[in-house]
Amino acid sequence: MLDLSPEITALEQRGLINAAASAKLCADETRAQFSLWPELRFLTWTGVIAIVTGVGLVLKEHAETIGDLALATVILLVALACYYVGWRKRAAVPHSLLFDYLPLLGALLVSADVAFLESRYHIFDEHWRWHLMLLAVLHGSVAYWLHHKQVFSLAILSIAGWAGVDEEGAFWGEAFENAVSLFQAGGVTLLIAIAHRWRLERWREFRATAEGFAAHFLVLGALILSFDDTWRWAGVALTLALGAVMFWWGWRERREGLAIFSVIYMAIAVEVAIIDLVNEAALAFLFILVINPILLVGLYIIHRRWSER
Repeated sequence: MLDLSPEITALEQRGLINAAASAKLCADETRAQFSLWPELRFLTWTGVIAIVTGVGLVLKEHAETIGDLALATVILLVALACYYVGWRKRAAVPHSLLFDYLPLLGALLVSADVAFLESRYHIFDEHWRWHLMLLAVLHGSVAYWLHHKQVFSLAILSIAGWAGVDEEGAFWGEAFENAVSLFQAGGVTLLIAIAHRWRLERWREFRATAEGFAAHFLVLGALILSFDDTWRWAGVALTLALGAVMFWWGWRERREGLAIFSVIYMAIAVEVAIIDLVNEAALAFLFILVINPILLVGLYIIHRRWSER
């Protein structure tokens, strides 16, 4: 039987492919066992989204027939059952797919339940956006209880939603307003990240998640600010400064994603600045055609350097 494993290993030794790709290709060549974990995770995540979507359609179509409180109670009981299974599986090493996604499904069901009740009974009335902060507290409590990173991420996103929603329930407004919303979300998330670094060592697995969200919120807020005519140059300067800090932090903490996104954010800010300076649309378009391939090469070099560390 033809076996190209030695050639694949040679490519890895020459640095042309990384170790993960080499191992997978060698497993294919030798018909060795290989992991279906990534595919199972994807299918499980798809199932979670499909279930939540179905719950939303049920809420929309049958709320009047079943009754608001009865429907909300059933969904809450299903969410609690998901939390219970997560609690039972929390000590397993490694974590199972049930632990990874059932508590997340429960949290999403709770979100749908709270949003449904708020739309029906207007519990918060004109302070509508505060139900998102309630969800952040609920999801955060469950995340700390179960040490669950996905539910913790959902709590952070709820905080971002609270910061970005106005009294009318609109998520998106003028560039300056959007930037302020992202700065608020980034500031709150940064405080959470600092608390995890200095006082909440018990939940140290959440630290990287909080730091990553904070970095993205703050740099993206600065980038959005650069699209405002009045604050364009302040936004460009702030994006470059915060992007540089984000790159340094990603390099220091060995987090390639932060470094890659920081370069993308800074490149967009530079393009915004150049387009503002160049009055000719054709020249601006030519500049973008030139700089984007350079950006891709730079990102590839960063990735190669990362693989060699």
